[in-house]
Amino acid sequence: MSIRKASEEIEALRKASTRAVASFFTWFIAEYPKLIIQGSNVGLNESFTIYKNTSIKNHIRGSISSAAQRGSSACIMFYGQYYISGALGKPTKYDAVNAGMAGFISGGASSFIHTLFEPMKIRHETIKWNVYKKAIVPMFWRHALFDMIFFSSTTALKDKPYSTQFAISALAASCVNLFHDLWKTQLIKSLPKRIKFITTLKTLNPMELSKQMSWKGMDLGTNWWMTGFLYAAIYGNST
Repeated sequence: MSIRKASEEIEALRKASTRAVASFFTWFIAEYPKLIIQGSNVGLNESFTIYKNTSIKNHIRGSISSAAQRGSSACIMFYGQYYISGALGKPTKYDAVNAGMAGFISGGASSFIHTLFEPMKIRHETIKWNVYKKAIVPMFWRHALFDMIFFSSTTALKDKPYSTQFAISALAASCVNLFHDLWKTQLIKSLPKRIKFITTLKTLNPMELSKQMSWKGMDLGTNWWMTGFLYAAIYGNST
């Protein structure tokens, strides 16, 4: 194994582990509130009531699931990006475009793993085959689009600190995959009733779209900023 390859693999593992730690804590302040807003279509007062009435057992279950899913997500993201980028070579002369292409492929493939965890966070139950097979399509698009924009952006911002790279890239990716993220949450929450993508789009008036974008941006911006902050604090910053 070359020194460069070993370094890339160690870096991927470190980023995955720091995101897992960050996700355990950001569940309480960002991710769970976002999931309530996405899945319940209620106002802030009602959302706060749902949050307050959630048992500590379900909170811990959700935070552990979040750490496992987002940690494994980061592991797949960074490992997948490294290997697929190597396999693709340089199909264009633009590094950010090449990184985005590899991210789309690796993100789509990773959705088959992510779908194992998502029902636990949204439905507070273990995975069932009938839920998994119906959730895989929105999950595929959610992760393929996110990883495409995320890696394209981090490549463009490679001279910035990790916390800045990750936060800005996550916010940009959140804007792109918002509609499929909402569809994913509403579909999983409503099963066995099927929610179509067009149905999700029809619920998004400008005010609702602004609300969803704000909460999603807060969730992933906070999560990835903390991931970058922890990574830099533990392993050193990007220069």
